[in-house]
Amino acid sequence: MENILDLRKEQCPMNFVKTKMRLETMKSKERLKVLLTDSVAVNDIPLSLNEEGYKIIEKSEKDGVFELVIEKP
Repeated sequence: MENILDLRKEQCPMNFVKTKMRLETMKSKERLKVLLTDSVAVNDIPLSLNEEGYKIIEKSEKDGVFELVIEKP
């Protein structure tokens, strides 16, 4: 996966804003991996994106870093 957005130093709401901005530049069915350390955002971002039709393909955590893999509709 080449689309990676590293937001480990960002907090809400900027991590959502930056994720949404990157997704808007992508084509349908492309996937974006987002790296986060904000535990609130790892729950809030998928909720907001699901409402807009995005698919959360994967949600995982390793050593305090959360990964979301999001597919653009």
